[in-house]
Amino acid sequence: MSPTRVDLFDARLTYPKSLRSEDLDFVDFGWMEYAPNNVPNNKGKTLSDNPVLGSIRLYMPESTPAMQIGNSWNTPGADLSGPYGKLKLELAARKASVKEAGEALKNNLPDAAETQLGDAIIGRATGVGNASQRAAINRGEVYNPNLELLYDAPTLREFDFQFNFTPRDPEEASEIRRIIRLFKVLSSPAETGNSMFKVPYIWKVRYRHEKMMGKFQPAACLAVNHQANPSSSYHSTFKDFMPTQYSLGLSFKEVDIITRDDILATDPDGVGY
Repeated sequence: MSPTRVDLFDARLTYPKSLRSEDLDFVDFGWMEYAPNNVPNNKGKTLSDNPVLGSIRLYMPESTPAMQIGNSWNTPGADLSGPYGKLKLELAARKASVKEAGEALKNNLPDAAETQLGDAIIGRATGVGNASQRAAINRGEVYNPNLELLYDAPTLREFDFQFNFTPRDPEEASEIRRIIRLFKVLSSPAETGNSMFKVPYIWKVRYRHEKMMGKFQPAACLAVNHQANPSSSYHSTFKDFMPTQYSLGLSFKEVDIITRDDILATDPDGVGY
């Protein structure tokens, strides 16, 4: 069978078993080979070219991860206080050449900007501090900080899933064991034999009803956490010593940013990403 695409997930392992036969809600975790996200690799492929090779299907948890569209906004790192700082802001916002900007900052300073530079030099020479501190001592005033909030960059989303497994029989216990093992195998690097590691698989997470629940970008698995008998007051196992309870925690980080175009490309009656 050829590898399946995202819209044809092949659920090799499921929990609970009833997901295979009953009309229940679920979340699929499909895995795909790693590839550069936007820049073609030496085979000319990017991540979007790679098929989903299979998936693990788990029940829909009571509490799904909170998803946030994040953006980084920051104030500029340079000192933009006072009239000299305001001049720098205005020059940055204008389509001035490097030469024009340099000339303006060097030779065409307004009187107020020259006063500020004088305060800065005298303050530093006398040990008082910056221009505002010198102005405060000398004239009882300080320079306007001209604070600006500027857009920096979008941020990548992170999300966690938490599952609790309580197998009803040894067969289902065996399925859980394979699920946990497969998550760990696929989310770990592989040795290549030449002091290099092969990058772990990337995951495509998908809700059954993603239109209303939200979509995910392909994501790297940052951590796989599992614990035996997490809520039991004693150690309990089946005859093969498989614990009767297991918890599984999965932490992901998307490998691509979400743009306005991504959201607009989804069904307008859904929540998008």
